[in-house]
Amino acid sequence: SCPRGTVPRWMSPSTGSARLSSGGGSPAAWTAWAASRLPSPLRGNLSDLLVNSPSGGHSARTPGPALAAVGIGTFTMAMDGSAVNAMLPVIGPSLQASFQTMQWLLLSYTLTLTALLLPGGRLGDAWGHKRTYLAGAGLFVLGALACAFAPSAAWLITARVAQGCGTALAVAVMPALLTEAFPASQRGQALGAGGAFTYLGLMAGPTVGGLLTEWLGWRS
Repeated sequence: SCPRGTVPRWMSPSTGSARLSSGGGSPAAWTAWAASRLPSPLRGNLSDLLVNSPSGGHSARTPGPALAAVGIGTFTMAMDGSAVNAMLPVIGPSLQASFQTMQWLLLSYTLTLTALLLPGGRLGDAWGHKRTYLAGAGLFVLGALACAFAPSAAWLITARVAQGCGTALAVAVMPALLTEAFPASQRGQALGAGGAFTYLGLMAGPTVGGLLTEWLGWRS
């Protein structure tokens, strides 16, 4: 295994758990805080990825921020994808849409995401993985804004297609980003952590979607 580097101030050396410092608002600090909520085996592996650097020094590839950016993005996209399930009973009557039409709200996102994964990976190879990831994240955010202001079911479904396109671009290059950022000895852990953020988002989506719908409405 790689030698342990210097422990940041927001890491507790006595317990190995992560916590945010008083001024810790960086993506790496956010990821460390999220890692502290994971079960202890996963928490230890993710903390090692954030703290340890290859060859005993700080890597020029800055693997910690790369994992933070990928983790936040995949968590948010996965959560948004599953949160819609809890909102369907409210969205349909609000837009005067039938149950069959609302099913396309789910299918449009899933079909677009599935269809564009391979082209998204090819685009990342040709255009650059980081650039493709940022373009996908930006398109996802624009689609989310369009969903929030949708006046009709057709508008909402179109916005979900845009979100599916953005998610496909980001998810397709996520493994490549982590592979480039981490040394060979840590790539397995990094890819596993990226997958963990995805499934945490999928699990949190229905609960978060239900609470947002109850408190702020489905457009939130």
